[in-house]
Amino acid sequence: MWQKIILQSQRKKTLPDKGFLTLEIIIATLVAFAFLMSSLQALVLGMYLKVQAQEDQRANQLIQEDIEAFASLSSTLNLDLNTNCDPIDYNTSYAFGLWNSFDDTGTTAVYEPDEPVIISLLSGGGGAELTLNRTHVSAINGTAPFRTLGIYYQVRNNDNDLVASRYIEMIPDQALRCP
Repeated sequence: MWQKIILQSQRKKTLPDKGFLTLEIIIATLVAFAFLMSSLQALVLGMYLKVQAQEDQRANQLIQEDIEAFASLSSTLNLDLNTNCDPIDYNTSYAFGLWNSFDDTGTTAVYEPDEPVIISLLSGGGGAELTLNRTHVSAINGTAPFRTLGIYYQVRNNDNDLVASRYIEMIPDQALRCP
């Protein structure tokens, strides 16, 4: 008889420990759901940052290509050394000659400091359209003899948000031959 009572008491003690409670299942489900949501949010953020980095890289590449085109033209530019070495007027300087010699937009090559040259280009991979603004700032900030060409670049996207900007100064190779 004692054996029977001991067996019954042991069964009663182990009976609640045989399975999960509904509360434990709900808590485990919520923890798994929270982990899944934070993982998906991190994945979406990573994809957004990757696209943003690609757009920044393409914008800087557009600026660099334009700078290299100016540098190539600068090495082949042939201006009159007697007239352009020590100009008093900016319009006869090497910087102005280089700026007016570079005309890739089909526009007239006339210096207008308030009017940037705007070139619309598609981003690589069929992405958003990027706009390259090239503004000539030499005459505004320059001093005689005006041998340095200053250009301010801005690249904007479809929403007119600034993606990249850079200011450069370039000296035409021929200006280095001046006394």
